[in-house]
Amino acid sequence: MCAIAGLANVDQPGLIEKMCQIQAHRGPDDQGVYRFGAVALGHRRLSIIDLSSAGHQPMSNEDGTLWITYNGEIYNYAELAGELSAKGHRFKSRCDTEVLLHAYEEWGLSFIDRLNGMFAFCIFDQPRNELLLVRDRLGIKPLYYWQEGSSLLFASEMKAILEADRVTRSPNLALIPDYLSQRYVPGPDCLIEGIHKLPAGHLAVFRDGQLDVRQYWDPEIYDGPYGGDDDYQEEFGQLLDESVRMRLRSDVRFGAYLSGGLDSSINVALMSQQLDTPVKTFSAGFGFDKDELPIAQGVADHFGCEHQEVICRSGDIGLLPKIIWHLDEPQGDAIILPTYLLSQAARKDVSMVISGEGADETMAGYQFHQVIYRSMVYRKAMPKVLHDRILMPMMRGIPARTMDMAFSHPGALDEKGKQRLVSYCENIYDASIEKRYRQLTALFDQSDIRDLGIDVPGNSHQASPAGRSLENILNLQFSNWLPNNILWRQDRLTMANSIEGRVPFLDHRLVEFLLRVPRHLKIRGLTGKYLLRKHGDRILPRHIVRRKKQPFYIPLDRYVQHRNFQDLIQRTLTPELVKQRGLMDWPAVRALLSKVENRDFLHAKQLMSLVALEIWFQIYVDGRKDNWALA
Repeated sequence: MCAIAGLANVDQPGLIEKMCQIQAHRGPDDQGVYRFGAVALGHRRLSIIDLSSAGHQPMSNEDGTLWITYNGEIYNYAELAGELSAKGHRFKSRCDTEVLLHAYEEWGLSFIDRLNGMFAFCIFDQPRNELLLVRDRLGIKPLYYWQEGSSLLFASEMKAILEADRVTRSPNLALIPDYLSQRYVPGPDCLIEGIHKLPAGHLAVFRDGQLDVRQYWDPEIYDGPYGGDDDYQEEFGQLLDESVRMRLRSDVRFGAYLSGGLDSSINVALMSQQLDTPVKTFSAGFGFDKDELPIAQGVADHFGCEHQEVICRSGDIGLLPKIIWHLDEPQGDAIILPTYLLSQAARKDVSMVISGEGADETMAGYQFHQVIYRSMVYRKAMPKVLHDRILMPMMRGIPARTMDMAFSHPGALDEKGKQRLVSYCENIYDASIEKRYRQLTALFDQSDIRDLGIDVPGNSHQASPAGRSLENILNLQFSNWLPNNILWRQDRLTMANSIEGRVPFLDHRLVEFLLRVPRHLKIRGLTGKYLLRKHGDRILPRHIVRRKKQPFYIPLDRYVQHRNFQDLIQRTLTPELVKQRGLMDWPAVRALLSKVENRDFLHAKQLMSLVALEIWFQIYVDGRKDNWALA
C-alpha cells in the first residue's frame, strides 16, 4: 500500500517532492520521483508484495515509454503474470506493479476489466503524451485530482494537492448541509473548491490539456429470473472462500480485525482454515458493560488466535484533530476514534489486516435496511387511511422510552429520536425511497440544519436508478456511502499508521453475484444477511451465527464530559469563533451545547460533528495545522 502523486503543466520547483513527503505515512519504506518534460510522477511505498528494491516506483516498462505510480494490490497478479509471460512478456520483479504495465501494453484500456483488487494508479504513456488515471470498482483506494486549464494535479490524499501554490483553500460551502446530514462529504466534489474525487469504477484520460472522465464499471440491479436457494448458497461460499484466499497473498505479517460480529468472525474462520499459523486478531472496546470484547475473545479462543484488545477511553477524544488531519475532510462519526487506535495497535505486530467492511452494504445488514424492507411490506398490507387515522396518532402518543424497547441500540431513543421515527412513518406512503433513506441515516435532518442558520437545497440527495426499492438503496451505496464514507475512513485511518486494510466482502465478483441474489436471501423475516448466516452455520459456533446484530456502540455521551472534549469545544465553538466563522447562528449552537449537558446521546453526536467541522476549517482552510500539535 502506498501514496501516489503527479502533476502536468504545473511550474513549481520541488512540488512533487512536497506532495510525496506530506503523504509519507502511507509509504514509509521508499520514495521515488520521475520527470519527463511538463509531467512529474511521485511515489511513497509501503512494501507488501516483493519487498526487494525491484518494486521501486515510479516504474517503467523495458524501453522506458510507459511509467506508472500505483497504490493498491492486484490479487490476481500471479495469474495475470503467467498469462502475459505466455504471450512473451518478461518480468524483472514479483510485484503487481509491473504486471499492470505489461497488461496495459498487451490489452490497452480493456486490461482494467481483468484486474481483481483495490487500486488507484496513473500510467504515463510517453508516445501518446497521455496520463491514464484509474480507481478501483468499489473505491477502496482513493484518488483526488485538481484541474485548471491545461494543468493537472493528482494524489492519494487531498492534502498533497494543497501543497501546490496555485490551489486555493476556498471551502465548498454548498456541501456543508450534506456533511451535517450524512456525517461525511459525498463525492465527487470535495470540501475544498476545485478538488475532486475520481469516482469509484471510473478512469480519466488527460491529453492535450483535457481531462476525460469515464465510467468503466457500473453495478446493475437484477430483477430475475432466479435459481434455487441451494445453488446461491454454494456459489456464495465458493466466492467468499476464494476472496479470502486471494487476500492472504502477502510477503509481510498480517492479521484481522475482530469485533465478534458475524462478518469479522467469518473472516477469521476462513483465515484459520487456510493458514498453518494462528491468526493475529485485534478488537476495540470502551471499558464498559456493553462492550463486545468478551464475544470477540470467545471467537478468538475458538479458533486459537493470538488476540489483542484495544481500549478506547474518554480522553482519547483529544486525538480528534490528528485524526481529522489524516482524514482530509471532516467525519462526524465517533467510530473514527477506535478505528484509529485499532490500526495504531495492530501496526506494532502486522503490516496488513483483513476487515469486514462491505458485508452490510451488499447483503442489507444495517438496521435501516430492515426498516426500509419492513415499511415496504407494511405499505402493501396496511390501507393508508388506517395508517393516517389510527396508527399514526397512537405512535405520536407513545412515550420515547416505551418506543425505545423496539430497538437494540445501547443508546437511548430520546424525544428527538422518537420525532425522527414518527416523521419517517408519516412519509412511508408518499416520500421517495431516497428521501426515506436519508431520513433514516441523517445525523442532522433538514429542520436541524435550518435551525443552525444554514440554507438547505431543495433536492441535494442523489437519486437512485429505477428498480425495486431495497435494491435501489443497496445500489446507491456503491456510488457514495461505501467509497466516500466507509472505505474512505478505513483507508485513511489504516494508512495513518502505515498499515494496509483488505476487504474480502468487496471482491467485485462477489459484489456482482450478490446483486443477482434474490431479496429473500438477504433479508428473511427479521433476519438480515441471511445468506451469510447460512454460510456461518458451516464454520462458526451456533451462538455467534444466531446472535442478534448489535451496532458498534461508542459511549460518546460520556466522552463529551471529559476535559479533553471540553477543551476542544473551547477551541472550536465559543461565541466568538462561531460568529467569526459565519456558518451557523450562535444561539442554535448554544442550545445544542445545553442539550448535551443532559447526556443526550443524539445531540452529543451532533456536537461532535460540529467540533470536527471547525477543526477541519482551522487546519485545511485557515492553514493553522501547527496550532493543533499534529506531529
